[in-house]
Amino acid sequence: MKLARLKKLSPEEQKKRTKFARIFKIYGITEDEYKSLDKGYCPVCLKTWSVTIIPCVDHDHSTNRVRGLLCRYCNRYRVGHFRDHDMVKRIYDYLVDALRLPNYIVPLKPKKKRRIRKKK
Repeated sequence: MKLARLKKLSPEEQKKRTKFARIFKIYGITEDEYKSLDKGYCPVCLKTWSVTIIPCVDHDHSTNRVRGLLCRYCNRYRVGHFRDHDMVKRIYDYLVDALRLPNYIVPLKPKKKRRIRKKK
């Protein structure tokens, strides 16, 4: 019967249904596939999901292949800027090679003297 379809959903259930309908429409993954990608934290910065750290679907723009879930910051600024995996490898190699170099330390700047204002 159609009575089952007329059942009112709670606001939380409606929000969840809308979220996964949008994800399916944009990325083509179901709720179960989304949950299989979810590790409970961002694999780049290792922060757990919370109210302020929200998971986003990360995908390759050239192949449209879904790679996983990242936090918004990592998706936009860390992974989003480096779409060329060869560049990321070169950055990694540069940082690892820098550890093998002699330690040249940047000298600390002397602290500035604070001016004391006279009270009127």
